[in-house]
Amino acid sequence: MSKTMDALNDAIMHMRAGRIKRRTFLERVIALGLSAGAASSLLEACGTISTRCTPNGWVSQPNTIVWSSEHDDQEEFINIVKNFNAQNTNAHVIYNNAPFKDNAQYKDTVSALQACASEMDVISIDVVWLTEFAHNQWILPLTEAIKSSVLQNYKGFQSIVDSCSYKGQLYSAPIRFDLGMLYYNTGFVSSAPQTYDELREQASQVLANSQGKELDGYVWQGAQYEGLVCNFIEVLAGFGGSFFAEDDPTKVTINSSEAHDALFEMVNWLWLANISPNGPNGITTYQENDARVRWQNGFAVFMRNWFNVQQLVTDPGISAVQGEVAYAAIPHSKSQPTGHSCIGGWQVGVNASSTNQDLSWQFIDFLLKHTNDYRPTDVVGDASLKSMYTNSVARPQLPNYNLISENIQRHVFSALTKRETPSEALAKMEEELKQIISR
Repeated sequence: MSKTMDALNDAIMHMRAGRIKRRTFLERVIALGLSAGAASSLLEACGTISTRCTPNGWVSQPNTIVWSSEHDDQEEFINIVKNFNAQNTNAHVIYNNAPFKDNAQYKDTVSALQACASEMDVISIDVVWLTEFAHNQWILPLTEAIKSSVLQNYKGFQSIVDSCSYKGQLYSAPIRFDLGMLYYNTGFVSSAPQTYDELREQASQVLANSQGKELDGYVWQGAQYEGLVCNFIEVLAGFGGSFFAEDDPTKVTINSSEAHDALFEMVNWLWLANISPNGPNGITTYQENDARVRWQNGFAVFMRNWFNVQQLVTDPGISAVQGEVAYAAIPHSKSQPTGHSCIGGWQVGVNASSTNQDLSWQFIDFLLKHTNDYRPTDVVGDASLKSMYTNSVARPQLPNYNLISENIQRHVFSALTKRETPSEALAKMEEELKQIISR
């Protein structure tokens, strides 16, 4: 029965995602033992928002839930779902995963939640979606049991708890949390730079001594997408700047001397210090994987990326520098005492329109106990990593973050591509952010 259920779930997920045709779907489910009539009914159900089915026919709603997920690294989660289903014979989880790409899944999720769709029960939530989802009451506050588990597991790491909270209430539980950090190749430099001045100096020195070798000083994420916001907020915080006032999230503070210095620093890497590749195929086209591949192939000294790429850059099967990998905190300006890592990652919450809330909480409890995530307790012995968590910085936690992010991306990218000066970019960003906040 377990193999049949897995096969049926696979057919349902592929049909809902548009990956197979109606005829192929019908052929598959009939081969699994459903009658032609039941198969046709199931096909129609795939297009609705509230009906679910098993090979035995229609079942009551409380026995089945759907986890709507957007993870690229889904193998672990598939196994967790299979284990849950095997251990809970009177309950079943359907894992509906569509790896995150651009903003398509976000928009689909928002549309479904706005329509009070009950198709999704457990929802994977990017850290920057939480405030919007909670503000609109699309997701439920954590139960006391789940809340207690989260607070216990992440005691002393308030930034992670805050990323799951809205107005002091916990709405989600972390299943993948991440931090931005600086990677450096110990074959080129023996220690990490503390400040951005030191980063430029070390990178320039290595490039000057490279004797014509194909090499970049510093690779990071400069394409016009969410990753650019993460990079900019780290540099901005490292210069003492901010998007909004800490005591008043409606007060825009981005057009400051600190922000100007931060944006000029990033432009400098491309066009003055020349430590980051510019041009048509340069940093302004780079996302996470572009920077990682370039660095792990030995063609860059420094790299800004996420903590989770450690497993890839140290893998001898794909990395040319696995024995020369080291990481450190994000640098900062000379005027500031420390750098700041942007918080990233994924959380899970329960759809407020779910008709299976009890089972949803039961599954989340199981998920939290079996997810192979980096727990804070695993990094307490690493003083450098613990410091990164302590000094981490969140992106603006406002309900209309999507519009805010688009504004930041557009103007930072314009400065990097020299369509706007840093001063022009920040002035326009300030005015547009004020308009967004006033809506």
